[in-house]
Amino acid sequence: MWPFSTKQSTALPQMELQALRDQIDQAQALAAQLEDDNEHLMNRFDLVRGATSDGLWDMEVNQADPGNENNVFWWSNQFRALLGYRDERDFPNVLGSWSRLLHAEDYGPTMQAFGKSLSDLSGRTPYDVRYRLKCRDGEYRWFAAKGKILRDERGVAQRIAGSLTSIETQLAKERELEKTLVRFELSGDMINDGLYDVEIVAGDPINPNNVFWWSPQFRSLLGFQTEQEFPNVMDSWASRLHPEDSEQSLGGFIAHLNDRSSGEPFTVVQRVRCADNEYRWFRVKGQTKRDANGYPLRSVGALTDIHSQKLAEEAKERQVAYQARLEASLKDIGKIVETIELIARQTNLIALNAAIEAAHAGNAGRGFSVIAGEVRQLSSRTTEATTEVSRIQRELAQA
Repeated sequence: MWPFSTKQSTALPQMELQALRDQIDQAQALAAQLEDDNEHLMNRFDLVRGATSDGLWDMEVNQADPGNENNVFWWSNQFRALLGYRDERDFPNVLGSWSRLLHAEDYGPTMQAFGKSLSDLSGRTPYDVRYRLKCRDGEYRWFAAKGKILRDERGVAQRIAGSLTSIETQLAKERELEKTLVRFELSGDMINDGLYDVEIVAGDPINPNNVFWWSPQFRSLLGFQTEQEFPNVMDSWASRLHPEDSEQSLGGFIAHLNDRSSGEPFTVVQRVRCADNEYRWFRVKGQTKRDANGYPLRSVGALTDIHSQKLAEEAKERQVAYQARLEASLKDIGKIVETIELIARQTNLIALNAAIEAAHAGNAGRGFSVIAGEVRQLSSRTTEATTEVSRIQRELAQA
């Protein structure tokens, strides 16, 4: 029913009356549309609120006293649940319900951050804090809070809304990670091996975006001290490989990463050019973490200086080779000595026969007898020399 009497209606021109009716219809349609939109937004908000584990809050800013504990706040049911409460009866919609639960050490910094964020007309001071709240069971737990402020054209805060996230589990993991990192750093200082780590992007061993990390001990083994001298890129190591070892080392590493069926570690011995431009021998051993399909995700390993060991092995190999050559030479000498001894015995026998024949010849064979004596003496000295050579040969063989 229209809010005009019949007398008033007849007093208005018919066209103006129709225009007024049209405006009223439009206003009613707009109101209905706004109501639908509002219901749609509320439904969306309820869905988002139900899907998130964060607690939500909202406050219309009291310009006179924004930190007053009696200021009206809206706390979502999830906000209350994070603290162990159920509804408005045990956790009223006022600022004090939250502020009175702040840990004594966190109350001042938290409220100060809240006030600074509200009073900054530029809007450049965020409200993003961590604090402890006393939950209903009496235990303090860590939370992270963030807020967004609605301001007028002068920058004055009109409304603030935000979220509360439990970070107790996150902080426990961070503390455990910190312990692990400390252990890792301390153990790294105690061992002589240099550690490396590579994060492999998209399972591609040669992806240019792969992230490398060389430990300080790794750099130190090569004579470097800083990341500027030895950057965290693959080429820092690869470019210093000995030309004879480069293909085997790089090819072996890439083949290991691409071998999705194998869980075997990567091991290679290589020469690397150090900061003093001298090549030293190192052993690299590594293992790779893979996804369910065998693609590499991360590879970690260690560099060990084996230069002294390698030199000792090479010296031993040279010694073994020398010993083999010496034994072969001694065998050859033995054969030569046997031949000389045989010749000496035969020469001695010939000299003896010659002496006998000279004796039979009497004075005619006297000169020949002298020669035969000299031959026997030569044969005797040859026998003595070969005996000495044989003795030396036996001593060398025993050594």
